Amino acid sequence: MNEAIKEIYAIIGDIHAVVARNDENKNDIERACRREYGQDEDSFIEQAMNGMVDAQEAMETTSDDLLDIEEMLKMLIEVIEYEQLSAKAQTM
Repeated sequence: MNEAIKEIYAIIGDIHAVVARNDENKNDIERACRREYGQDEDSFIEQAMNGMVDAQEAMETTSDDLLDIEEMLKMLIEVIEYEQLSAKAQTM
């Protein structure tokens, strides 16, 4: 069970890392929205589109990271369930 607790703490660390990256991505979006692109409308549109593409890629990365964390949690549940069954079998 101690190993499971260590794994949970490691997963919590992974979650904190994802949240930190997400916060930085949000800050990047906010900076892009506040940036002045001059009078050239085409330049503004191009920069805005680039910013949206970057934001989309960051969101996809965050989604992938969260799915990885979900898989870690599922594996941890399986390990704990196995340990419980094993302990139960040993007491019979």
